[in-house]
Amino acid sequence: METNRNTTTTVAQLVPDELETPPLTLSQLTWRRFKRHKMAIFGGITLIFLFLFSFGGSFIFTEAFANYTETGARLQSPSLIHPFGTDTVGRDILARVIYGGQISILIGITAMLVEVTVGVIIGSLSGFYGGKIDSILMRFTEAVFIIPQIFLLLVMAKYFAGKVPNMTLLGRHLVVVS
Repeated sequence: METNRNTTTTVAQLVPDELETPPLTLSQLTWRRFKRHKMAIFGGITLIFLFLFSFGGSFIFTEAFANYTETGARLQSPSLIHPFGTDTVGRDILARVIYGGQISILIGITAMLVEVTVGVIIGSLSGFYGGKIDSILMRFTEAVFIIPQIFLLLVMAKYFAGKVPNMTLLGRHLVVVS
């Protein structure tokens, strides 16, 4: 049996570029995995559409237009002037949906930031100290999960009533009603 020395190659000769290429970063690996997940792509596109609808629509409809009451135009069906129609007091429903979407997105982002911050702090303390501190923090977390949310919101509303000042956020006047 005769072997040809020209046909035998090593792995380093076959793929020299792959051996010299640096490994993928965590963000590159995350993006590749995200691109393969069809529902994640759909959710991301939907989120971008809702953001553009809510914040881009404010260039077309002003906040004053969303609150403008025209009693002669109450309960109109959709038309060119009012694409979603009007409500029982004559306000344009499309403009109100746009501004309602802005408030919903701001509430969602704020809730996410608070939850991530509290979660990272509790998780970091539990992981760093461990032992009794970990056990106490985990029992506290479980206790908060057990409390019904509506009850917790009612208690917080009663406790903070009149203590939260009125504020302006991104051009919106937030008035706390007690």
